[in-house]
Amino acid sequence: MLPEVLIPISPSRCRQSPIWARESLISPSTALGVAVAALLSRFCRGPEHAVGYVSGDQYYEAKASINLWAPRVANQYEFSLSQMWVISGSFGDDLNTIEAGWQFSPELYGDNYPRFFTYWTTDDYQATGCYNLLCSGFVQTNNRIAIGAAISPISSYNGGQFDISLLVWKVN
Repeated sequence: MLPEVLIPISPSRCRQSPIWARESLISPSTALGVAVAALLSRFCRGPEHAVGYVSGDQYYEAKASINLWAPRVANQYEFSLSQMWVISGSFGDDLNTIEAGWQFSPELYGDNYPRFFTYWTTDDYQATGCYNLLCSGFVQTNNRIAIGAAISPISSYNGGQFDISLLVWKVN
């Protein structure tokens, strides 16, 4: 719960002009105006992410459990995802990734459901890479799960929580 003096800031407010504070009823020269400007700069920074990682040795498999949601997006061109991202190489031309998780993308899938997805690249997303089973490079081993399919049930705020478990491993 927000303190009484604070208000939630919608994502659409973040995308508006930076002159919003000057044009609003809240003067930027007041303490409240300064607080609003601080909140806008804190919560309107663009993409948000959290990362947990291990490094230093050779790993041949990874497992993750990811909470399942159908987040709201402001328009059909925005998307949200939660994924396991297995990488090797540096963040340069030699970056290799294997990605698996859920995506919420009205533009890509044409609906408002989270979808199970996979993705890979071998050259830092420059010339290689592919979603799901659209090209070679990924081998599905489970015949009960449709890659690209909608996933349900989904979690709800103060309600039931649901997740998906992922396992990725190297095959020699």
